[in-house]
Amino acid sequence: MPARPLDDPLKEVSETELARLVRVADPLMASRALLSPGQRPAHAHPGQGVEFLDHKEYAIGDDLRNIDWRATARCRHPQVRRFRNERAADWFVCLDRSASMRFVDNSKWRVGVQLAASLAYLLLHLGNRVGLMLFSSDVDTILSPGRGHFQYTRIATTLRNSTPRSSGGASRPECCSRKLAARIPVLVISDFLAEDGMQAALSSLLAGGHTVQALQVVDDTEVELCTRDPLSLYDIESGATMTLDPDGNSTTSATDSLTRLQEELVATCRSKGIPFTAGNIRDGWKKTVIQHLKHLGAGNA
Repeated sequence: MPARPLDDPLKEVSETELARLVRVADPLMASRALLSPGQRPAHAHPGQGVEFLDHKEYAIGDDLRNIDWRATARCRHPQVRRFRNERAADWFVCLDRSASMRFVDNSKWRVGVQLAASLAYLLLHLGNRVGLMLFSSDVDTILSPGRGHFQYTRIATTLRNSTPRSSGGASRPECCSRKLAARIPVLVISDFLAEDGMQAALSSLLAGGHTVQALQVVDDTEVELCTRDPLSLYDIESGATMTLDPDGNSTTSATDSLTRLQEELVATCRSKGIPFTAGNIRDGWKKTVIQHLKHLGAGNA
């Protein structure tokens, strides 16, 4: 029997909130195609180009040179010309559903789902086709790329009806590469809790010719637990058990290990040119998305 879905993690990601996100994100994405590397051209979608597509209401950050004054006079609101996007692409959002994403109260999974949905929405808004993969030790769920509002509904429904594994299922995003066509760009969302910080996995995706962006879901509780009374921790992915004693060296060791993994992950992404953002669950999905777009705009990998 499949696991029951958790309480709706997308309750906070309403289309009203997503529309507000688009208004904030549009100026960040106006100067360059931050989420559109153009690996696979798609036709008849708004973006940079010379062939007219349609109009939209003016928003802060739009090029004033594209205002259509005749259309504005008819609608009584500033209307901007949109053109066929020559840089739209097929994308996959790859979300980790290994057991570590279930940690404590499913907060990491909830934020991971919210990030996956909101970034898919932004990619679709830019005219891309977007697909979804949920992975652990293998690809557990795959949703083929599509475009528009109907595709967002498919993605949101799939995310709502999914749960992280209850045990086992190590995080191996490299397994997604076997299901991807060459040079498809991917957004990997995970806690990146692996012995090497998933360095080998990210390298494998790059070796497959994929453009990669990485968003890490961070939960401070994983470190804070190490400062409380002695407790026994069971790794639900590997099956290993470890006792932590705040008065001993194990707490420092565990904290140091998490810090080391984080530093190695950041260094790997920087050296390989992978745009990377660490989003703490206390900050929420929207702040993390905006932070990621700002990193992209600044060329921060």
